[in-house]
Amino acid sequence: MTLYNERYAAINPVMTSGWYCEIDQPISAARYVGKEAYFTSRYAREFLAPLGWGDAIGSHLMKLQNRYGILAVFGPWDRGAFGDRDLDTIRQIAPHVRRAVTIADLLDSRSVHAGMMSAALDLVSVGILLVD
Repeated sequence: MTLYNERYAAINPVMTSGWYCEIDQPISAARYVGKEAYFTSRYAREFLAPLGWGDAIGSHLMKLQNRYGILAVFGPWDRGAFGDRDLDTIRQIAPHVRRAVTIADLLDSRSVHAGMMSAALDLVSVGILLVD
């Protein structure tokens, strides 16, 4: 990830998809950019091809002020671009993945909140009564 962040994130031709694609909308990187432009880009030649990765397919899961999430699956380089059937599969599963991520996020934040409350109560040196 360090190599990607330092050298290739800035030239990833699909980065702007977060601005233009809706939540749960399936996206193929090669279709978004154009097949030829995607596969001949410096990003694809220098970063993806050596890893054996080709087109990416997925869906944006969240676009918040302080958080961003995307489901992305890379196909092998020699497969070429994903097709309509692949996009339909993403269209069907994306809402379920998004909901699972949202639920996990909520459970995690409640767990952190409960832990903080417990730690705060442990610091109290006098007796208290909590009523709900």
